[in-house]
Amino acid sequence: MRSNYALIFVLILSSCAGRTKYGPHVGREGGFSSSKISENIYLSRFAANGHTHQDDAYLFSQFHAIEYCLEKGFKFTRNLEVKDLTEDRKVIHTSSSFSKLSSNVFGSSTSYEEKINLPTFDTIFSCYNEFKIIGAKISIVPAEKATILTKDFLDALQVEMIPLYSPNSNVLRVGDIILKVNGARIRNLLELTTELSKTGLKADLELVRDGARVMKTVHTADGSSILAEENSRIIKLACKVPEIKEKTICTDIELIKNMGVGN
Repeated sequence: MRSNYALIFVLILSSCAGRTKYGPHVGREGGFSSSKISENIYLSRFAANGHTHQDDAYLFSQFHAIEYCLEKGFKFTRNLEVKDLTEDRKVIHTSSSFSKLSSNVFGSSTSYEEKINLPTFDTIFSCYNEFKIIGAKISIVPAEKATILTKDFLDALQVEMIPLYSPNSNVLRVGDIILKVNGARIRNLLELTTELSKTGLKADLELVRDGARVMKTVHTADGSSILAEENSRIIKLACKVPEIKEKTICTDIELIKNMGVGN
């Protein structure tokens, strides 16, 4: 009489346990990690397995940035950039079957290739207790374009738009190139924010306007509510996830109030 049995071996990259849950990075299962890039510029990475939706990894990368700032004693997080590092990886699945006839064992194996999507996102961020703004939409002008006006081969900032309610609607003009804040050369939005945080209610800007360098004094305003609103949106989404919803950031009412996060 012939008896048959089968042993199936499936080699996969991701764990059979399902999606990568929010937590510290652990081997192939992934998770979050963080590192310091430079002064007040940090990186939050969330790498996930093939069972994890990209939207979850995208959210977890930003949520970890907020947690990081809170753990360091800051109230607000400003996400400067989110990079999608998701990759597709080929995995070979192999199955083997064996059958036994009397004292003889016969075997065969089959294999097939599968493409697995491994979501990974990096969030570049900074931490603040106070966030000052000048009431204008600012963009970066690359050095190769700015050099014509600045002559120093460095990036600069340009005023793109000024809201009617801006405290500097009568001071700044669309197209102004911002070179310095209180004498310090600035090349990006982080440097602008850093220099503004050192000032009081006013700051002196050196601009390039219509090809000429001019000095203007601008009023600063508290932009913390902008960061609080954005942080609130991310926290609310993350706190719906089972392994996150019991965290202090989701349940501590006093902490939530201090962050300026609404219901």
